[in-house]
Amino acid sequence: MLERISGNSDELPQLLGITQADNPNLTHPFVLSQVAEKLGYTSWQKLNKYLEKINNETGVDLRATDNKYHCKIKTGKKDSSKTGKWSVAAIDLLKKVIDGRDYNVDIRYQTSLHNNTRVYAIL
Repeated sequence: MLERISGNSDELPQLLGITQADNPNLTHPFVLSQVAEKLGYTSWQKLNKYLEKINNETGVDLRATDNKYHCKIKTGKKDSSKTGKWSVAAIDLLKKVIDGRDYNVDIRYQTSLHNNTRVYAIL
């Protein structure tokens, strides 16, 4: 049975507990106000200073690209109709910054998540 599954690219990820996530809402499920709530803030604006701190200290603007922390999702017909979505990794990163702990920004896997890029998410 394992031999059959290991040779099947559709069954092996299911056996390992991972699923294809063509939908960026699976990998980046939160808007910034939800991230703020999870970090104990009542408003997303409070997080701007931490996002700016990350940018100033690392030279990485998390909102500038689609990456493991943030992606833009089209919400309407106009090109400008987009909203930023955030991942659990973004919450973990911001928690470290807020707590004054050492952190590392990893954007090696920048991608256009909203352009049908094949992404896998652990369930």
